Amino acid sequence: AMTAPAKYANIISKHLCPGIGRLSDLVIEKGLGSYVWDVHGDKYLDYSSGIGVSNLGHCHPGVTEAVSQQVQKLSHFQVNIGCHRTGLEYIEKLSKVTPASLNNIFLWNSGAEAVEAAIKCARMTTRKSNIIAFSCGYHGRTYGTMPLTYGTKFRQHFGPFMPGVHIAPFPHCIDCNSRPADGSCCGMSMDQ
Repeated sequence: AMTAPAKYANIISKHLCPGIGRLSDLVIEKGLGSYVWDVHGDKYLDYSSGIGVSNLGHCHPGVTEAVSQQVQKLSHFQVNIGCHRTGLEYIEKLSKVTPASLNNIFLWNSGAEAVEAAIKCARMTTRKSNIIAFSCGYHGRTYGTMPLTYGTKFRQHFGPFMPGVHIAPFPHCIDCNSRPADGSCCGMSMDQ
């Protein structure tokens, strides 16, 4: 059953913000690994991995244990008030695997926040206001990321948006008119 029980359908129609699109009215009860179960007990393969948040699978034992241990000590502490040991140790580990020129790390709550921070950093660093995003890209549903997200279904009814955003065609070799007969990439699509 791909529909919500009447109780939840009523909540969805009356109280869930219409600005967030949904593929279905599934009401998920639990998840394990790459599967989720709805309130009817029907099992589904979660192709989205929780939109990338659960890329190790739902309820992964290692993640579940680490989260449980951490929230028993500290669930959150705002970095502009002070720092916490676990966060600093994680930042130190990240700094060892990132290029030396990327020496400043800030941990964000979501991909959309990270994209907005990247826009701010790019504008601050370059002193230029224009942003180029590729077509068919998804960067988030926040007000700052919607102009970079390709297509109208995510942006409909929310404009006007932040100025200076330009959508460029993604340089796919398969779409390139200069593509050699052997199918290899000639690099011409990068010049478009």
